[in-house]
Amino acid sequence: MRRKRLLWQLYPYFFLTSLLSILFASWLAVRTLHRFYVEQVAADLEARAKLTRNELAPLLDADDRSTIDKLCKELGADSNTRLTVILPSGEVIADSQEETSRMDNHGDRIEIRKALNGETGSSVRYSKTLQRNMMYVAIPLRRNDAIVGIVRTALPLYSVEQPFRTLRIELFGGALLLMILAGIGSFAVARRLSRPLEEMKQAAERFAMGNLSHRVPVPESEELGDLAEVLNRLASELGEKIALLERQGNEQGAMFASMLEGVLAIDEGGRVIKLNPAAERLLGIR
Repeated sequence: MRRKRLLWQLYPYFFLTSLLSILFASWLAVRTLHRFYVEQVAADLEARAKLTRNELAPLLDADDRSTIDKLCKELGADSNTRLTVILPSGEVIADSQEETSRMDNHGDRIEIRKALNGETGSSVRYSKTLQRNMMYVAIPLRRNDAIVGIVRTALPLYSVEQPFRTLRIELFGGALLLMILAGIGSFAVARRLSRPLEEMKQAAERFAMGNLSHRVPVPESEELGDLAEVLNRLASELGEKIALLERQGNEQGAMFASMLEGVLAIDEGGRVIKLNPAAERLLGIR
């Protein structure tokens, strides 16, 4: 089985870690920004409802439904917002986009029930009247601490999502760019970690071939730097020992050759493996 280079063993883990981190951060950012944006839109709808409350309250006291409906349509057109006025019974008496006679009782709507409890109600759901998803915000109309009606503002959900969709595309575009940079960065880090080991491997091969003068570059990291220094020290000591053995061998060879007596060396099998010049002359052989 062919072994993989260390570079290709480290790189996938570095890149996968970076990729998962970027994806999680992007998802978290999109989710947080979406929630923040929806909350801002809801706050804007609440502010629009409060702006119309002072104008609608006197008309509601007078039970002038036609004027209330006309005012809702004017204010709704000016603010580009659906505006609805509902009685505590759930009856719709004014709407900026539809005829009230065609609208169901709204007493069971989530935002209306909250407004009847004195709170600001909000919800997102499908509108059967307009046949589209809408965001609703409702606030109570009070008279002498009693709730006499509900003002509700609404926007189509696509108008809420459209600006955020552009932002989401930009976020994911940035995330894609970060992924590319993470891939390049992960490769650079993996390469930086594996290169010193490759240099040590090449140096060990040179040492094995007898090139003990070569030295391994010492990396900045403590562990790899210590290993490189050990290899360099090993090569230096080994070179010194080989040089010493060569000097001793040369000295012994010179002494062996200069002896007047004939000397020869044989192995365990009785074969002559070495003889000096005096022995050659004595025996008449080389």
